This record gives sequence, C-alpha cells and structure tokens, in this order.
Amino acid sequence: MSKLENLTQKIIEDAKEKADEIKTNAEKKANALVVNRVKEANERKEKIIDKATQEAKTMKERVVSSAELKIRDEKLVVKHLVLEKVFEMAKKEL
Repeated sequence: MSKLENLTQKIIEDAKEKADEIKTNAEKKANALVVNRVKEANERKEKIIDKATQEAKTMKERVVSSAELKIRDEKLVVKHLVLEKVFEMAKKEL
C-alpha cells in the first residue's frame, strides 16, 4: 500500500506543479496583455491629443486670417471713402 500511496502522492504533487505552472504562465500572459493594452491606449491617447492640437492650431490660424481679412477690407473701404471725398473736394475747387 505504501507504494500506491507514494504513487498517488507523486501524481498529486505533479498535478499541483503543473497547475502552478499553468497559473504562472496565465498570469504572465495576462500581465503582458494588460501592459500591451495600456501601451496601445496611451498611443491612441497621444494621437488624439496630437490631432486635437493640430485642429486647434488650424482653427486659430483660420480665425486670425479671417480677422486680418476683415481688417484689410475695412481699411480698403475707409481708403475708398477718403479718395471719394478728396475727388469731390478736387472737383469743387476746379
């Protein structure tokens, strides 16, 4: 009976070792998966931030450009009015 008990004990120990090995490998794979997912999430986050930053920069440039065009147009209107006034005054003096 002793040999049977020893054999049974050996099988149980081997099974526990194998279970521990499987558990350890599963934990390593799970940890690696978590690390990869976090890395991917951080990369996506950076891409989103970069894209948003670029879009904000483009919007700012458009707003500034639009404001500059409005100012230029207003200056042209004022110059046109001044020229008309000068021509009217010149006609009156002639």
